[in-house]
Order: sequence, then structure tokens, then C-alpha cells
Amino acid sequence: MSNHPLGWCIAGILAALYLASAINPSGLVRQLSEHQPAKHAETDRTAGDTQSHAGQATAEVGAIQEPWNSKEARTKREQAADQRNKEDLIAQKSMADSTERMVLIGWLQMALGTLGLLAIGMTLWYTREAVEQTAKATKATEAAVKVTRKTAERELRAYVGIANASIVATEVGKTPNVKLEIKNFGSTPAKDVRHRYRTAVFALDEIEYDLSEAPLEHLVDLAPGQSLHPVKIINQLEWAVTRFQLNTGQRQLFVFGDIRYFDTMTETEERHTVYRYFLYVDLDGVRDDELSIVPGGNTMT
Repeated sequence: MSNHPLGWCIAGILAALYLASAINPSGLVRQLSEHQPAKHAETDRTAGDTQSHAGQATAEVGAIQEPWNSKEARTKREQAADQRNKEDLIAQKSMADSTERMVLIGWLQMALGTLGLLAIGMTLWYTREAVEQTAKATKATEAAVKVTRKTAERELRAYVGIANASIVATEVGKTPNVKLEIKNFGSTPAKDVRHRYRTAVFALDEIEYDLSEAPLEHLVDLAPGQSLHPVKIINQLEWAVTRFQLNTGQRQLFVFGDIRYFDTMTETEERHTVYRYFLYVDLDGVRDDELSIVPGGNTMT
């Protein structure tokens, strides 16, 4: 019995009853008397105290053993075992479901992390594209500003050139004059205007536009639309020979020069105009007339 679990249970119960009786003997007697059958109580009243306690202990053991081995107790234990098995199965299933959910959540977290990384990568890519587009837009804006500035300069700067060139008093016995009109065609003033020019008679095969010996004249500043009228006088004695050469087609009369100035749009950049004119002589001979522009060589910067 000492090696059987039932024996250990009975011994534990007896030990508990003994301790309870040691603490409160009257309570133990009351408990035992309540579990005894009525006939056992009547028989044991006449017995001594020793027999009464022995009979009570035997009855108590019988009362304990009988429920443990009964069919109802076994059924209850089997039901309890089945219930525990069911609960274990439920707990295992719950743990398996939880594990599956955790695995699923792990996959979802991994997927979300991957999507997050992709989103970050796309954000960085779009940011890079935006920065590049911004840089391109900035460059385009700078280029547009430069173009706008250049356009404004072209529209508003001073343009100084020759508005008219002519020769008068070309008859025999007179002193001919070459007249020029230097005009500011622009929208802003021209400052520090300087001018040099020459009149020369060349054969068609020896034309040379050399200004190295021409004096440089400092003129006044020219407001928009304002003009100056320099005049070059040709020697009367030389003109008689020159006029004959011009009428016979041996030579041609040329007037050429350059104009230098600054405008208010770019005060540090010098502007430069080069011009070349000649006197066209038809069958009627030399007469007072406007000069014609030489094809090529006329520039304005």
C-alpha cells in the first residue's frame, strides 16, 4: 500500500485529519459522527473511548476508499481526464493558431518592411529626379534670364551709326563737301562718342580702307534720336582732276570710317561701328548725290 498512489492519498488524508483533530478535537469528532450511519452511532455509544476512536477511523477510511474506487468516481476521473485532454488539445490548437498568426504577422511585417523599403527607394528616386529637374529648371531659368537680359540690352541699348552720307557742291569751280549724319538709333544715350574717317579716291584694284592716319575726334554724348553732322571738305584744286577721273570711270570716291562709344546698358563694353560708302557715278557724270553703301565690311557691335 505504501507504494500505491491510493495509499499515499489515504495517508495524506489521515495526516490531515490528525492535524485537524490535534488543533480542534471536538470538531474532528463532530465531523466523524456526521459521516457515520445511524446504526453505527447507536452501537458505538456503549463502547469505550478507545474502541470508539478505532471504529471511527476504520469507518472514515472506508468512507474515503469507497468513493475513490466507485464507478461514479472513475467516471468523473475519466471525464476530468477527457476534459483535461480536450483543454490540452484546445490549448495546443490555440498555440498552433497563435503560432500561425505570428508567422503570418511576421510575413506581413516582412512584406510591409519590403514595401516600406521600396517606398523609401522610390521616394529617394523621385527626390533625385525632382532635384535634377529643379537643377534643369534653374539652368533653364538662368538661361531665360540671360536671354531676357540680352533681349532687353538689344532693345534698349544705344545704336550709333550713319543715317545719311552725301556729297554736295560737285560742280566745276566749287569746293565739294562730304556730309555725314551720325545718329543714335537706340533707346538709351551713347556716351563718349569718338569718330574718325577718310575720303579717298581709289582705282578699283587698289582699294584699301586704312584709318591708321585718320585723326580720332571726340564728340558729345548722343541722346536717343540725336544726330551729329560732320563735314569733310575736298580741296578744290584736287577736285578738278578727281572729278575727271570719276566721270571717266578710272577711279571711285570712297568715304569710310568707324565710330566708338559706350551705352548705359553695358558701360564697360565699348561699342564699335564700321562704315564704308562710295559715290556712284552714272552716265550723267558726277553730281550732288547721296553716297551708296559698299557691299561688305559694314559692321555694328
